[in-house]
Amino acid sequence: MTYEYDVRPTARKIRHTFRLTEEHLEVEQGEDALRLPYAQVTGVLIGFAGAGKLRCQVVPASGKSVTLVSHEYASVGRFKSRLDRMVPFVDELNRRLTLHAGGIRFRFGSPGFYWFCFGCLIGLVLMFVGMGVALARGMLDETSTGVIFMVTTALVGLLVLGMTVGARPRPFQPDQGVASLVRGEEE
Repeated sequence: MTYEYDVRPTARKIRHTFRLTEEHLEVEQGEDALRLPYAQVTGVLIGFAGAGKLRCQVVPASGKSVTLVSHEYASVGRFKSRLDRMVPFVDELNRRLTLHAGGIRFRFGSPGFYWFCFGCLIGLVLMFVGMGVALARGMLDETSTGVIFMVTTALVGLLVLGMTVGARPRPFQPDQGVASLVRGEEE
């Protein structure tokens, strides 16, 4: 049986059609076409791409990754959810990948958001080190404004740390189903 998922992710009129055959993931984007054998896939990363939008990246051993999104362009600033069609497609893709290829890393998380949060955390640490050095050298006076600023920054730092830990990509079992991953993240 051939599974198919199509979406128009941007304002360009090009539809992206994804097809699962017995041996390949086929992708058509306008005039461009790609056939990715399941045996060449080394990883699958599923994560959020904004509020309620899901993204699935299929990573081959070499070449360009294939990315599926759950949102379709409707009009300026408006997108239509295609989660109801994408989730069963990705579940079937994961099932076929486990049958045809070994050693695939299945991960769930948002790496872009993770690295943004990690960068913010590093920035906060550097700021605290700089403020500590400035206080030690007497360059700053210890006013209530400085204390309030440091306490607020510490609270923001803890929040960013929590988001960084929560957003990191982590392994999942492909037979657990994408819907259960999404529900687990939203709770």
